[in-house]
Amino acid sequence: MRYKKEEIKLYKRKMKSGLTVYYYRIYSPEGKRLRISTGKTTVKDARNYLDELIKEGTLIPDKKKDTTFSAFTENFFLWDKCQYVERKRERNGVSREYVEIQRLNLKTHLLPYFGQMKLINITSDDIYTWLSGFKRKKISKTKTGLSNKTANNNLNTLKVILNEAHKKGLIKANPAKDVSPLRNDGKERGILTPPEVKKLFNPDTLDEVWQNDPYTYTGILLAAVSGMRQGEILALRGKNIFPEYIHIENSFSRIEGLKTTKTGDTRDVPIAPFIQDVLNRLTKDDPELYLFSRMGDRPLEGRRLTRGLYSALKNIGITETDIKERNITFHSWRHFFNTTLRRNNLADSKVQRITGHKTQEMTENYTHWAIEDLKEITSIQGDIVS
Repeated sequence: MRYKKEEIKLYKRKMKSGLTVYYYRIYSPEGKRLRISTGKTTVKDARNYLDELIKEGTLIPDKKKDTTFSAFTENFFLWDKCQYVERKRERNGVSREYVEIQRLNLKTHLLPYFGQMKLINITSDDIYTWLSGFKRKKISKTKTGLSNKTANNNLNTLKVILNEAHKKGLIKANPAKDVSPLRNDGKERGILTPPEVKKLFNPDTLDEVWQNDPYTYTGILLAAVSGMRQGEILALRGKNIFPEYIHIENSFSRIEGLKTTKTGDTRDVPIAPFIQDVLNRLTKDDPELYLFSRMGDRPLEGRRLTRGLYSALKNIGITETDIKERNITFHSWRHFFNTTLRRNNLADSKVQRITGHKTQEMTENYTHWAIEDLKEITSIQGDIVS
């Protein structure tokens, strides 16, 4: 619909700031009266602005073009309201924990900077400037600067959001798509040495090192000789323990409870007889009950295992400073186990079969190992601990 100048009423309004801004009044094709700001403070500039709008046929702005980052992300990364999350849940699967972390990133690091910007006005330069600002962010009264890893994680969150805006036609292209991440300044994950591991599980000092805590000892032992993730260990029930192997089908999260594994796949991990004996001590009468639980109804919290690990490390002479500097965490056991298997010349396809990693995916898809093919794992496990 084309408009003539006489159909447009130009008038001025005094803003709270004291500034005078010119607005124009116009009727939509549906007969709705609209009041729209020109953003100009003189009548001459306002009229010139209107002339340009008339030529372009854009007197009535496209609401999509006025969408702010804050408005677009109102429900983003909310479990039951976000369309992106809904699609992920229906297809590849996504954990509630991941969604909540992304929502926290959005509120803490993205909205304060991009919130009031219109989506169409966000540029790659804006994003580069925002990334650089992570080094200047105040963390506490005495500490300034967040890590590049934190900045890059938030960049990935931003890319997801802007990619959705692009899919919905709100922006012509994702300005974050080609923005390169900051240099990785994170510490490489550390692992224990074989002598340290043997000292940790020395039968003669078990009570002293593990403080008579069967849950912590068994959980850490299982991580060392199977590479299981912490959530997978906590999810173990009596029905998952078989003669000579463990069937891994679930993970346990404090937020979501029992869920699928990280990849959504199940796998079997062979275990040596001495490991099965240790696990049997935690097995309840009901095969549906959790091993790492006093009553069997709900597993212990993961931090119990983590704290138990750090306490045991200190008991064998690895100080808190050493743990931090070497970046040893519970997840280090997956690195340790994967490395140990490869040091023992186990075929990579078998390593992937045990750890559940998705590298060399096609090799894995075309390899069908039975549990009987993996018996050499048990002798390696025995060498790790004994």
